[in-house]
Amino acid sequence: MPGLQVGAALSYRISPSIDRYILQIGQRRCKMNASKEKNASAEISEAELAAFQNHQSKVPKLPLAVLARTMVDKGNFGVLSTISRGDLIGGYPSGSVVEYAADDDGNLIMSLSSLSAHTGDMLEDARCSVTIMENGFKGMKDARITLVGKISPVGEDTVAKARETYVTRHPDSFWVDFGDFTWFKMDTIRTVRVVGGFGRAGSVSEEAYRNAKPDPLNQFSGPVCGHMNQDHSDSTVCLLYTSPSPRDQRGSGMAGWAWKK
Repeated sequence: MPGLQVGAALSYRISPSIDRYILQIGQRRCKMNASKEKNASAEISEAELAAFQNHQSKVPKLPLAVLARTMVDKGNFGVLSTISRGDLIGGYPSGSVVEYAADDDGNLIMSLSSLSAHTGDMLEDARCSVTIMENGFKGMKDARITLVGKISPVGEDTVAKARETYVTRHPDSFWVDFGDFTWFKMDTIRTVRVVGGFGRAGSVSEEAYRNAKPDPLNQFSGPVCGHMNQDHSDSTVCLLYTSPSPRDQRGSGMAGWAWKK
């Protein structure tokens, strides 16, 4: 049976089937702890399921713009889609996995080889998109974003700054100084399409994206959730089941968490 994990920072509403699964496990464990009967019954009512789903729908989540900036800031790779050249596939989209680093304004900085097809594509038509998936992405319940805009070569006066930003993030990428590599920046963004998991999606304007800042708590979510999942999983499930309102969980921080399977 798969385990349950607490997720923070990048949190999502869970599906009804997982809702029911969590409630069943929560009720089963709570009853077992209370009665010390290993085979305690764990049937739940539709009203209990509805109450749980209502609670989950009110869990605070990051605004889509903040989610997008956080994923860009924490990511390292993306799928760059360009408009292809040539007689055979000219005009068709073509995707390539690329390494990037984000600057303070959320621009994507890349070092790309002149030998790569996507480099020639962008020099001819700067329109493109970059899809970035949440770190640890495993499936459709996890977050992903697509930035749609234009990528252009970095000006000579800003190459040093672009290189510093990139190498700080990717110190082992020694090839960036090879003669056939050129610095590019995605500094024009028409829109950001955000999918935060099942039941959560939308678009973010360039203005909203620029004005947002990466979530400062994201860097702590892994250690905190790892500790809760490893040492307190039974207690957390029981707490969630017995306290349908986040206001009842004083000091627990549950209002900022959601469940991940």
